[in-house]
Amino acid sequence: MKKLCAVTLLALSTFANMAQASNNGFSGFQWGDTVASVAQKNNAMQNVPYASTGDNKTMTGTPKEGKLGFLGIRADSPYQYNFFKGELFSISVTLKMYPNGKAETVAKAKADYEEMKEKMAKSLGVKPELTENADPSKPFFACIYDDKCGVYGANFTTSDSNITLFMTGSENGNGNELMVSVNQK
Repeated sequence: MKKLCAVTLLALSTFANMAQASNNGFSGFQWGDTVASVAQKNNAMQNVPYASTGDNKTMTGTPKEGKLGFLGIRADSPYQYNFFKGELFSISVTLKMYPNGKAETVAKAKADYEEMKEKMAKSLGVKPELTENADPSKPFFACIYDDKCGVYGANFTTSDSNITLFMTGSENGNGNELMVSVNQK
């Protein structure tokens, strides 16, 4: 009888630990992680003073291991971690940067976006809500810089997270990005 109780408790404990895992695209970060826990998994963790006020704290860092990144992907820039009362609730990252608005750069950016969107749908197990439009008569990155002209994004909703893949543009077509923003529900 004692063995049965011990096995039952072990199984329930394992199930409870699995139930606590966030479905947020990260293998190493869970909602509610402390600043210290996140810092331990990052290199060059730094406070962002202008974005940290009151109970809110924003920090940047680069995961020590690629597998800790979003879907295990190495990013082009540090991650931004947001905490409320010392607990993680949001992560953002620039996955790729595009230096100009030339046709081949736009084609590469759109291909990267499509590839990432498919990878996210498969990995997260959900279909995205899409908002993908841009005025074809305008330069692509300048258009998506102006939300009245265009927007390029895919929103994924999991059991505990809202995840958005999107492209940012710039007025002059330089400094464009493919980004992911992951927020606790």
